[in-house]
Amino acid sequence: MAVRQPARPMLFTFSQAGSYAFWMEDTPSPLTGVWIGPAQTVIGRWYGVSNTTVTHVPPAPVVAVIEYPPGWPVPSDGALLQVGRRCRSRGAL
Repeated sequence: MAVRQPARPMLFTFSQAGSYAFWMEDTPSPLTGVWIGPAQTVIGRWYGVSNTTVTHVPPAPVVAVIEYPPGWPVPSDGALLQVGRRCRSRGAL
């Protein structure tokens, strides 16, 4: 919140898969978010509008979310994103 120009993507992980909602209130940059399902693949995305209270809810339970700053390439649906000690990506950006 309140970061004017994020320098890199932000990763949020959850100990259990669930339906975690995100919103852009008090966020001056419009971020793009991707939902990471239990199989560690992208299962959807949202396009945020800065300073809004619109709630973005995943299409199915997720284990992680990545928020990307404006202009960053975003992985396509189905791309494998392994989140662990080292993060790895395989698939089209």
